Amino acid sequence: MIPKISIEEGWTTLEAIVKLTEGICLRTSADIIKKCREYPKKIYFKRDIGINDPGYSKEDYDAKDILDVLAMSASYGTRMKVFVEGTDECAERHAFMLYSAVTSSDSYNPYFNRYEFLYNAP
Repeated sequence: MIPKISIEEGWTTLEAIVKLTEGICLRTSADIIKKCREYPKKIYFKRDIGINDPGYSKEDYDAKDILDVLAMSASYGTRMKVFVEGTDECAERHAFMLYSAVTSSDSYNPYFNRYEFLYNAP
């Protein structure tokens, strides 16, 4: 199933549930940050607050900053939202790439390119 992308005030957004067995740990954070730094505009995450207080946190976690990504403390099953600045194809690719990484099951080798086929069609 292909996740649904939304456009919100100039941002490409995607909701995801972390499926990494170890959550977003130090190694995975480093991989995510490396990929995010390839994108020239801003990328950030919001974390689900929880069952008792539904909705997303007010804090923005900068996807290019290791401390922010670790501070988000996204363990297995955490609901989060990815925000990529821009509404073009490049922003969509990065949103799908991050979604692909956090929803893959291998914490030590997150798979970033699961949705690349959407852009390589003949």
